[in-house]
Amino acid sequence: MSGGVVAIQDLEGSGLSSWTVSDTGFSGHGYQFGVFDLDTKTGELRKEGRLVHLRNQPFQVLSLLLRRVGDLVTREEIKAALWADNADVDVEQGLNYCIKELRSALGDNADAPRFIQTLPRRGYRFLADVRRVGVELPSVGSAAPSAGEVVPDAKGPLTRTAPPSVETVLAGARERPKRWLVRLTVAGVLLLAVTVLVVSLGRKAPEVPTRASTLERLVVLPFNDLSATSPSYLADGLTEELIGSLGRVTQGRLAVIARSSSLAYRNRPHDAPAFARELGASYFIEGTVRQEASTVRVTVSLARAADGTQVWSETYDRHIGDLLALEREVVRAIGSGIRVAVNTQAIGGGTADPDAYLEYLKGRFEWNKRSRESLLESQRIFESITTKNPTFALGWAGLADAYAVRMDQGHVSAKDAWLKARIAAETAVSLDPGLAEAWTNLGMIRGLYEWNFRAAEEAFERAAAIDPNYSTRLHWQSILLRSEGRYQEGFENLKKARDLDPLSLAIRVNLSGVLLDLGREQEALVEAESIVSLTPDWGPGQLLMGDVLERVHRMDEAEQAYRKAVAAGSTPAKAELAAFYLRRHQPGLAKKMLSELQEQSRTSYVSPYLIAVASAGLDPEAAFRALEAAFEERSPALRLLRRDPRFDTIRGDPRFERLMRVLWPAPGR
Repeated sequence: MSGGVVAIQDLEGSGLSSWTVSDTGFSGHGYQFGVFDLDTKTGELRKEGRLVHLRNQPFQVLSLLLRRVGDLVTREEIKAALWADNADVDVEQGLNYCIKELRSALGDNADAPRFIQTLPRRGYRFLADVRRVGVELPSVGSAAPSAGEVVPDAKGPLTRTAPPSVETVLAGARERPKRWLVRLTVAGVLLLAVTVLVVSLGRKAPEVPTRASTLERLVVLPFNDLSATSPSYLADGLTEELIGSLGRVTQGRLAVIARSSSLAYRNRPHDAPAFARELGASYFIEGTVRQEASTVRVTVSLARAADGTQVWSETYDRHIGDLLALEREVVRAIGSGIRVAVNTQAIGGGTADPDAYLEYLKGRFEWNKRSRESLLESQRIFESITTKNPTFALGWAGLADAYAVRMDQGHVSAKDAWLKARIAAETAVSLDPGLAEAWTNLGMIRGLYEWNFRAAEEAFERAAAIDPNYSTRLHWQSILLRSEGRYQEGFENLKKARDLDPLSLAIRVNLSGVLLDLGREQEALVEAESIVSLTPDWGPGQLLMGDVLERVHRMDEAEQAYRKAVAAGSTPAKAELAAFYLRRHQPGLAKKMLSELQEQSRTSYVSPYLIAVASAGLDPEAAFRALEAAFEERSPALRLLRRDPRFDTIRGDPRFERLMRVLWPAPGR
């Protein structure tokens, strides 16, 4: 079979209506155009057999265009198909976003389209040749067409007849390439063998495993703060804590969209059902908070994303110190509304001092801003909390997160912060073993700073058992997996993380990076182009763009991307640009970038690993001094050293070999 996978499926109890052999995962139901396959059964788009990420709404738009290939599909028709029950949806904004994402996924150009043509103010037309494959079945929950029933199709009615025999399928396959004929024949033999066994033994045919049903997806939209004094930390804090609590208490029975994707809708014109659908959620929660003196009024509602129908709503008047108890009540009510079992005891981190929880929300509010100043302020708040309330687990978890992100963003040396972060995380889990955030932090610290991969895996697994929905755990664990060369596992983690946090740019940057690791340059390029189109002035996005463009040998464009990253304030981009100029045999420009890095390091923290990157091809002695400094401060970037091509010029030096043996000792040492 040479890698082929036989899939014999009994669809909706209607008998043998589809069976395929595939090297690519394409089930044979949907459309083929160019190098793309769109599978209407699995909801997947593939390019040359490789999965291309596409959210549900753009997928539905593409499906509609493919069904009407060559015809004008008007905006009104798309609205009727996708937003029929929501007249207030901003179709212009939603549809423009869908088409933009589709063009990015297909590598299409609006000015010279190969696939999707825009007819201004009217609609869209699909231009490429399209081949229909198999029969598109009705959606789940609808009745399966009976034999002879007509199923609409753009190219005329498609009649679904009785399930075909094996001979009929094989006869129809003769027009396909030989490799498909061979594999279909093998599948036919296997199917006939199963049939003979079932008949001769008089047994009932075994049930064929079906695709796992999709979890219900929920998004907690940003709460509105109606307080006269507008302590916005309270609304944002409750939003974030509710997201985290729902992820923990449902134990993987509910997919909860992550905080960063939810809070991205804070300042957008209000259209909650449309926001939820954009994120692929089936339910959404929204609410308001009003604080007056020591009393807080919280109104929470749960509704269906499909039509905005309210499932449950409640208003709570509580003392400000009762917020944790209120959180448990709300979570229990939400679980009942969605019919998902919850364990409210998983909402831990309680404290005898209610004021500590309010301070904790303030700390999280500052931490979520992610600026240099706000991260430092969050650290100060969490340090104050843990000093006054040393048994408050959430305070220690927040402090660990503050140290971790400050290290990650290069605001502070790992030498100064990683041990403090570990102590804070260990204290948090000793006080409350049910904090996924703290276990995640321990996994990151043990793996990237202590270089203890086994202990890191154990911590990440503890976090996963507590909260399978915690996208940060999936994201950080993927970084560790990549550092160990386990690229496919890292990729799988990042796909799950993006599914839970689709608007996280950090996750998307790492996803594009691991696609490069896997040699999937064109997919990485599509992802990078999408990121840059959304945030053209974001340094990490332009740095990624430079890396990808260089890999596909578009060198002049790569240089421009690196320069844009430097202009946006990216320190790593300066090191990368120095190495880039050396690869292009421009040592003068490389020295200029190294000089800028060294000058910057005199006034602010610059990772010595970056100095080593920029120095490796110019000044080996300086590079080794920088690598030694990186080792002393436990720089996590050293985990990349074994595979980092920027050090190829010094890789044969005995000092480099000694460093490698220390970082990756031989078994038994």
